[in-house]
Amino acid sequence: MNKKVCLISLNLSGGGAQRAMLGQAEMFSKNGYQVEIILMKNKVHYDLNLKLYNIHFLSNTRYLSNIKLFNFILFFKKLKRKITFLEKDGKFNLILSNSYDSDQLLRFIKHKNKYHVVHGTMSLYLKKWHYIKRVLYKLIYINQKIIAVSNGVKNDFLNTLKVKPKKILTIYNPFDVRKIKQLSNNPVSFSDYVLYVGSIETVKRIDLLLKAYKKSNISQKLILLGFRNKETMTPFSLKVEAEIRGLIIKLGLTQKVECLKFVNNPYGYIKNAKLLILSSDHEGLPSVLIEALILNTMIVSTNSSSGPSEILKNDLSSFLSEPGNVNQLSDNIIKAIKSDINITNEYYEKFDSRTVYFHYKELLNG
Repeated sequence: MNKKVCLISLNLSGGGAQRAMLGQAEMFSKNGYQVEIILMKNKVHYDLNLKLYNIHFLSNTRYLSNIKLFNFILFFKKLKRKITFLEKDGKFNLILSNSYDSDQLLRFIKHKNKYHVVHGTMSLYLKKWHYIKRVLYKLIYINQKIIAVSNGVKNDFLNTLKVKPKKILTIYNPFDVRKIKQLSNNPVSFSDYVLYVGSIETVKRIDLLLKAYKKSNISQKLILLGFRNKETMTPFSLKVEAEIRGLIIKLGLTQKVECLKFVNNPYGYIKNAKLLILSSDHEGLPSVLIEALILNTMIVSTNSSSGPSEILKNDLSSFLSEPGNVNQLSDNIIKAIKSDINITNEYYEKFDSRTVYFHYKELLNG
């Protein structure tokens, strides 16, 4: 009988959770599974390897109806029909939902092998929402099986939602170490720089990064890699990017900071950077930190609510700073530029897809 896995998400628009889901897909495919990816919306910003998995879209848009309840019902029916169709030649050994939007749908799908993969901190999401939405959010996960992508995410989930899941465990996102190293051989046109890679969002605190970089007064340029094409952005995203560009001018950094567009393969930039900097207030399991370790690139990071402290261990733990603390981040940037720490595979082997697959295999074997 074929081994089969189904992965579900809202889209593949370029976020960390979506990239992690593609990592799941490749991991399972390379271990002999037939992998089916179901996306609620036809929005893909990543290069896809359709030799390893199949992709199915429920819609070209996020909305099948302007009425929220009808929209939910229509998507639920489509998802249920799609899973039934894909199980004609055998049941899925595992179904993983990788976004809150797909979690809502999967909550009402009856399947003994379904799990909700939580990629971010619930405390951040619930802070933004009114009381009724918070209650509905909690109802999604009562008595459900949960996989958290870090221990920090797991603890935040339990402490914030105050619900009792059927099962909850931590399994890190998988990273194909060999593939990342191969992809990092792409040449880049910059040298002697420090780097930020990620989305341009308020929670990423790029304002803090710019102020700490300014204060550090290091000679290296700063590259911000992750700006979007205007036609793909929301008005709020446009506003955030405009604020970042304005702050660069205000701080007198126009000659030292480069704002570059999002790229599918940032590994050449990471490999050749003197230092990778993460300044977020909140993270789940920040992929870019693990990718930097794999490519032997030094890191400094804020010790956000989950993730970074599980990645920067041993000697690297001293390069964590408190979220929002410009002085600490600036001091760590200076210290890291001068550092001669040798980053070995012991720092990242627990995130290697071979190690992560072992944990999924244990899960599949009950």
